[in-house]
Amino acid sequence: MFKQVIYQLFVRLFGNKKENLIKNGSIEENGVGKFEDINEAALREIKKLGVSHVWYTGVLCHSTTTDYSNYGLSADPQSIVKGKAGSPYAVKDFFDVDPDLAENPLKRIWEFERLIARTHRNELKVIIDFIPNHVARTYKGLDRSGKVLGSSDKKDQYDIDNAFYYINGESLEIPDGKEVDYQEFPAKASGNDSFTAKPSANDWYDTVKLNYGVNHHTGEKEYLEKIPAIWFEMREVLLFWAGKGVDGFRCDMVEMIPIEFWKWVIEEVKSLFPNIQFIGEAYAISNYHDLINQAKFDLIYDKTGWYDSMRDILLGKKELTSLRGIMQSLKGLENNLLHFLENHDEVRLASKEFLGDSVAAIPAMVAMCTLPDSHIMVYGGQELGESASGESGYSSDDGRTTIFDYWNVPSIQRWMGKGYFNGNKLSEKEKKLRILYKKLLRRVVTGSQVSSVITGDTLFLDEYSDNVTNGFDKTKVLCYLKYKKKKYGSYTYLIACNFDRSKSQLFSLRIPVIFWNAQEAQEKKQLQFIQQFPSVEKTLVLSKEQVIKFGIPLNLNPSSAIIYKIAS
Repeated sequence: MFKQVIYQLFVRLFGNKKENLIKNGSIEENGVGKFEDINEAALREIKKLGVSHVWYTGVLCHSTTTDYSNYGLSADPQSIVKGKAGSPYAVKDFFDVDPDLAENPLKRIWEFERLIARTHRNELKVIIDFIPNHVARTYKGLDRSGKVLGSSDKKDQYDIDNAFYYINGESLEIPDGKEVDYQEFPAKASGNDSFTAKPSANDWYDTVKLNYGVNHHTGEKEYLEKIPAIWFEMREVLLFWAGKGVDGFRCDMVEMIPIEFWKWVIEEVKSLFPNIQFIGEAYAISNYHDLINQAKFDLIYDKTGWYDSMRDILLGKKELTSLRGIMQSLKGLENNLLHFLENHDEVRLASKEFLGDSVAAIPAMVAMCTLPDSHIMVYGGQELGESASGESGYSSDDGRTTIFDYWNVPSIQRWMGKGYFNGNKLSEKEKKLRILYKKLLRRVVTGSQVSSVITGDTLFLDEYSDNVTNGFDKTKVLCYLKYKKKKYGSYTYLIACNFDRSKSQLFSLRIPVIFWNAQEAQEKKQLQFIQQFPSVEKTLVLSKEQVIKFGIPLNLNPSSAIIYKIAS
């Protein structure tokens, strides 16, 4: 199995070199990252980290208060824009890229095409967002007839071919506290299925819901009788970017769209681009099976399963043993799941709102990379211990890196330096953390040798532990074997993770004789335990008899993990 490692890179922030930023600052005051900042050096270092795909977040043209009238894009009213820069999920034109990201806005598509080519030269695949559920209130993109999408809608009634949903006879009322600088009549339903002319501040009031053929008055699925116009429009969006060389789409909020659309559009696109990849953002585990097996998503972006469980374990709200239940609930789907500990929606590991120290997440990262046979995502800056401290503007000081403001990512700035991405300005702690991520992702997940990729069957070992000195605490330590029989030989890995942030764990770990009998190994054969992580130089030699009777001596520092490859 090839494990993908996806690096989420928020383009607007990634290359921004501006320091000493001000809250709610404009693009002139706070600066912005560009496509060209993601240069050959950056991509080489991302590749060396063990990454296979880059998810360029925030690429599409979206609502903003920055004026690009000279380039055919006017500023949007502040009342319907979140932050100065605007949400990348309030798309203003599906067939255009954000002018903020171009050195020359007139050549913005060309500059993005250059980035795609650079990425491919560095043997990385390109993923961008596909956001089919909603668009900005000021959407300017053209439909297949050459008119602005929605301009031909029947605004006084529901119609299957309307682009939007309308609140008949009512004007849009901006949430309290917003200056009235935008008029909309009749009001359109907001993107989070808020069918009201008076969305709240917590609604997605900067977006409008697209109509996929569900009559919001009756709930009738009219798309079962006729393919709605928006289905064809969205197919054209996907084909346009696939034609530009994009390798995959991270599909936003897929459960808000009828599954029948996904079945149809994924088959349509893959008939022309068979290698294109679809990654679905889903939240209900009960929907995963259908999205994978019926709609044919390649991967599901799994928050509710692994992320939520691992977050609660790290915060002490769940026991380590709960992971077994999660694995059982996801059984059979593992090869189609994408797991993560950070993304643009969640708080940073090193933030004061979460762990306060990214090193504390190392055992969780090792477990996530080795326990399930799933794929991995890393959010830009995670590998450096980014804490996302401070208030940026629309985003408060909440432990998240803003997606709404003109801002920077300090740890990435230190890694980037003057564009060489040599890490000279990183602290020693940041350098060490990045090295750990590099060792883990390169050797364990996407190693140069297929045998380096840890997949296969799992045997939990906590019930076979013997107490020595401090003993074995199964509420803090996770130990298991990963093993697989292959046509040209079998392999076994031992993984031990200490989630305790203050105490070392010293114990011996017995591997039961039943395991060795199943592997057809001789009881007295010498075994080599070759360390794969965190060091790749240490080897422990024990007899099979020692391992069965006395166990493997392990000494795990606080918030640490160790991986051995077992060879006879």
